[in-house]
Amino acid sequence: MTSRDSRDERELQLKVSLVGGKPPIWRRVVVGEAMTLAELHQVIQIAMGWLDYHLYEFEIKGNRYTTIDPDTPDSAIASDSVTLRDLRLRRPGTKFRYDYDFGDGWRHVVEVEKVNPIDHASSCPRCLGGRRACPPEDSGGLYGYGRMLHIVNNPRHPEHAELQGWLPPGFDPAHFDLQEVNSRLSAHHQDRSG
Repeated sequence: MTSRDSRDERELQLKVSLVGGKPPIWRRVVVGEAMTLAELHQVIQIAMGWLDYHLYEFEIKGNRYTTIDPDTPDSAIASDSVTLRDLRLRRPGTKFRYDYDFGDGWRHVVEVEKVNPIDHASSCPRCLGGRRACPPEDSGGLYGYGRMLHIVNNPRHPEHAELQGWLPPGFDPAHFDLQEVNSRLSAHHQDRSG
């Protein structure tokens, strides 16, 4: 990371929307632009409610960013080597893609909504809002998740009891807990900085 005058630091307000979610599933987060894409991946995981079990990829301005391993295509760039500042994402309305779990195919659109001077008093990434619960890991993409919700809402369905046992306890697809998300973001930030 390049050292810069702290007066030039910015924070980005991003809206992360799960593509195809009906009703919409989204989160609004604020992050410092000194954050790497690997760190943004962690913020999205926490804010959305994913558990980081699977691979991910960002596509920004025609380039692909991910965790590099022996199976990664040569054209991909290491997500831990690039910051949001490096990508010059300071224009509200700028959009890029975030894919998680290539099997289930959870595609997200990330939109820069606002760019502000960084607030050092609250420099921890934070969530400002959101809507609906994140689909559980390994629920089969949008089709599988929709089928799961149909079964859960139909106690007479032959798979109802089995599915109830598979879901996280108390799972409610309409639920979003802003305080819980921010507690998890704060704990994650303290672990990384402490």
